[in-house]
Amino acid sequence: MELLDRYLEAVKKQLPWERQDDIVAELRANLEAQLDDKQEELGHTLTAEEAKAWVGQLPPPAIMAGRYRRQQYLIGPGLFPIYWLILRMVTFWVFICTAIVNGIRLFTQPWSAAAVPGAIVDVAFVVLLNAAIITVIFAAIEYALLHHPEWIPQVAQQTSKWDLNALPQIEPATQGKKRTRAHTIIEAAAHTLMLCWLLLLPKYPVLILGPGAFIVYALPYTLAPIIMTFYWAVVALNVVQLVWKLVDLYTGAWMGERKLERFAIKLMGIIPILIALRAPGKMWVVLKDPAAEFVKYGAQLAQINQAIYIGLRIVLIITVITFALEIGNWFLQSYRRSLKSAA
Repeated sequence: MELLDRYLEAVKKQLPWERQDDIVAELRANLEAQLDDKQEELGHTLTAEEAKAWVGQLPPPAIMAGRYRRQQYLIGPGLFPIYWLILRMVTFWVFICTAIVNGIRLFTQPWSAAAVPGAIVDVAFVVLLNAAIITVIFAAIEYALLHHPEWIPQVAQQTSKWDLNALPQIEPATQGKKRTRAHTIIEAAAHTLMLCWLLLLPKYPVLILGPGAFIVYALPYTLAPIIMTFYWAVVALNVVQLVWKLVDLYTGAWMGERKLERFAIKLMGIIPILIALRAPGKMWVVLKDPAAEFVKYGAQLAQINQAIYIGLRIVLIITVITFALEIGNWFLQSYRRSLKSAA
């Protein structure tokens, strides 16, 4: 039955990957036995409408999958979609409102070295506090659903509903879309244009700042020498990436997975950030005429450089975490393939 196959596919997507096939095989056998009993009771093969009614009375795929998972959920699969939606929405708006309030406070109060880190900590605290409150509320609802559903019958009834039309379609197995030579050539051409754009930036800052480039010339600030060192590190990284793509194109290596290339480029991408973080005195922006303008603009200059420092550290942390996750994902995929080969 196609509808049963789609139901099992929906369940499979939410099962632990190492046990998916075994659990689905066991579940299929049980459900097909129930289906045979139902058809024997009726004395005929189920019609399309009867099949929909029979599959529709099964537990939602998320709840069915939850029965086979080893771990115990703080918030179960029936409530999790609602919890995740509310958590994201509340977190987003709390973050926006808190960031605006703290931003206004930063620019209206006397400047201090601890002002920016304090504002970041304040935003993070408020966001995490709201997330914790929402999580505790939904954990309490989950507990009530499992142990005392009579306390909240409307919620218990609502979480048991699901839509047959949301079941995934069964598609024939394919090997995935293969990379083509044309696709690789387009990638190399786009990267060449990107490199040309980078090389034009020092002479034509309007390419990145737009009309604001003319306003920048009138400001009392200018970029510190470390910015040009950072810039040439970025250019060098893009040259390496372009040369690697051209070599792949020439040798035919573009047809492979190119994991080594991706890992190497991501790892080298950390180098420009580290160079920027080593700026002497943590100064990325300096005054054009320090002797004449320090008294007037010194406090703003310190604020600008502090914000750049925090931004660079955040970018570095995100880059390192992303790289570590990709490495971990690669090892996980290798482990899965080894398990499948052993089986």
